[in-house]
Amino acid sequence: MQPTNYFIFSKRDFNTRGAAQTRMMYYAKALRTDTDQVYLLSYTQGKIESVTFKEVEKNIFVSTNIKRARWPLGKLRFVIRMFRFARQKKARSIFVFYPTKYFFHEF
Repeated sequence: MQPTNYFIFSKRDFNTRGAAQTRMMYYAKALRTDTDQVYLLSYTQGKIESVTFKEVEKNIFVSTNIKRARWPLGKLRFVIRMFRFARQKKARSIFVFYPTKYFFHEF
């Protein structure tokens, strides 16, 4: 079976401890396997590369680039960079959007 990369992205910063980060870690632990990886990403202005992630647990990666993307073009650029990064991984990609309670922060 082909390996899968899960990309969970949101406005939230997954580097900070809180209810959202804890919930996403539970989801990430449920999704990861020996061949499947989970990437937690916040909207960022910077490049999305393998070096911008830290492995917090086996096959669970959190983005360390936390320079916030601004609305609306910054988030569009973020999505383009995320798709490019996913294509480089040579695996099936699944994208999961983690919403916030403020709809105007989202796409």
